[in-house]
Amino acid sequence: MKKILFSLILLSISLPVLSQQMDKVDTVIFECIEKHYTQHKIDLKEALDSIEYELIKQKAIVSADSTGIKTYYRSIANGADVPRINYTPLMDSIASNYHFHGNLRACILDNPAVDSFIFENSNYMQNQVELVKKANELGGVNPINAAKAMLAVHSGEDFSTDLFRVHFLLSILATADTRRSYLKSDK
Repeated sequence: MKKILFSLILLSISLPVLSQQMDKVDTVIFECIEKHYTQHKIDLKEALDSIEYELIKQKAIVSADSTGIKTYYRSIANGADVPRINYTPLMDSIASNYHFHGNLRACILDNPAVDSFIFENSNYMQNQVELVKKANELGGVNPINAAKAMLAVHSGEDFSTDLFRVHFLLSILATADTRRSYLKSDK
């Protein structure tokens, strides 16, 4: 009985620490994405602000805050077409230097704060698995199912993180150009 009690106490002490380590993954991923673009002479934060401004100007999004992100995904989930945009030179530069998950993995695991166990069990990776699972449950990956999966898997809190803003804005660039889009619409 004492061993069980000791184990429970140890577990209750360890879980918050493990949770904090797993939350570090989002920060490390963001830093790796930022580093990737810096290597290509792109200031990520400035680029995101410019992309957000341009996407709002072109009426592709209303904003890149949590409300705007939900509005965008709800619209697509309800059958609206993925907005098509006119690319700017900055958007072309971002798109041609797009970061890929495989490229980031080495950067992430080079960080001493994140080992493979923490990375694989992080909220980020768990959400990635859940997104694919949910999209497949809905009938496969297409814009409507991807939007429904995003709304089902992510909380409003997720939509307000810097990392989510990066993925949101860059995913629009990756899907809004019919020549480059990795998600094809059936329409």
